[in-house]
Amino acid sequence: MFVPSRRSLLLGGAGLAAAAGLTACGSGGTGSTGNGTAGGGSPSGAAPAAGALPATVAHKYGSTTVTRAPGRIVSDGYNDHDAVLALGVVPLGLRQWIPEWKQGVGPWALSALQGQHPEIWADDSVPFEKIAALAPDLVLETDSGITQSDYGKLSRIAPTVAQGKGYVDYGTPWDVASLMIAEAMGRKPQMQKLVDGVNASFAAARKAHPGFAGKTVTAMTYMGPGNHNAYASEDTRGRFLSSLGLRVSPAVDKAAGSQFYAEVSPENAALLEADVMLVGGYGTAGSKAAFAKDKVLQSLDVVKQGRYVFVEDVDAFMAISASTVLSLPYGIARIVPLLAAVV
Repeated sequence: MFVPSRRSLLLGGAGLAAAAGLTACGSGGTGSTGNGTAGGGSPSGAAPAAGALPATVAHKYGSTTVTRAPGRIVSDGYNDHDAVLALGVVPLGLRQWIPEWKQGVGPWALSALQGQHPEIWADDSVPFEKIAALAPDLVLETDSGITQSDYGKLSRIAPTVAQGKGYVDYGTPWDVASLMIAEAMGRKPQMQKLVDGVNASFAAARKAHPGFAGKTVTAMTYMGPGNHNAYASEDTRGRFLSSLGLRVSPAVDKAAGSQFYAEVSPENAALLEADVMLVGGYGTAGSKAAFAKDKVLQSLDVVKQGRYVFVEDVDAFMAISASTVLSLPYGIARIVPLLAAVV
């Protein structure tokens, strides 16, 4: 059975095109911190808060202890770079998730690059050689599904912070991931203020739209007939919707199991029924027209009764797919009005 990759599932199937003072549990060694500039440009942001380091960051595969501020950060987790950029630091390299994002980041983060150009890659697997060539003193993998074996290999290159413990792969909550990254950088108090600001925006949206409360919702990316994948409550889109007061369909959560999404076959399409549906229309130029002709989805009450939102704006849907401290305000401003119109 075909299991879509994180990248293909989130985008839609078509057209996709070692440090001194830093130790990772089990890595067996340290190197020099280095004081080079992030991304080859100006020095990286403000200094860590007094007393913030050393810090030990717990994650799925143990913990990573940081004793000095990392100066050469690589972000291989799909959206970990946003947390780094939010703190005024530009990574040396990062994963390019969306082909259209030529600098590797969404529109909400372009100015935070400070004119620098980190190396970017779109490898389906961890690009160990590329990461090693950048000589990082910290590697970030909180928004990922790396295996323990891959974590061990990365830890031999540089101290590595893996995905959060207790969450499905790719399912570390945005605020947890942001604070893990900030803690490794010695800047947790700064990040906490940013997290509080985003949470205040969610609270304001809930207050403005009390009708969201308790309504069930199904979120999916439309990738064509017969290819129906719905996102679970531990997925970024699921958490975004839950933060607005909506509730991801329990049937989808049950079907997803330990994954961040559920593959829904045409004969089980009833699993997608909910009070409201949010559909990301990325994958092909005619995805909305294809959705309108999809007999399986058009047979659902939630669709027949117009209780759905089809988001054609790639950046808007990817803002909640990314769900970072930088992207969420962008997503709230664009997605909430669309949901309000159908709820």
